[in-house]
Amino acid sequence: MLAVAGLAAPALADWTASPQSMGLAGQVGQGFPYQCPPTGAVSQVIWGSGHYTSDSAICPAAVHAGRIDVAPGGVVSVVVTGPQTAYGGISRFGVTSNAYGAWDQSYGFR
Repeated sequence: MLAVAGLAAPALADWTASPQSMGLAGQVGQGFPYQCPPTGAVSQVIWGSGHYTSDSAICPAAVHAGRIDVAPGGVVSVVVTGPQTAYGGISRFGVTSNAYGAWDQSYGFR
């Protein structure tokens, strides 16, 4: 789990939150722990594979990346990354991500 200054425990939110909606998208190179509650919905649209657009929901992307399962949820380590020229779309672990062109803010998982 990553430590973030001033954040003692993972942020706990719902399955719709993204780095952009949390105001963290511009913090390139910064990491933060994120708690995905159990039994969430993976119906939110996400874009990318490996690197996800900053407006993609964290928990569905974490399932897509193979970091957590839906039923138990869990803590993931999110790292904010810079712009990508393209985001690939693929179906994995029951979640489909969409392809997208260039986007100025992204994130991945450690």
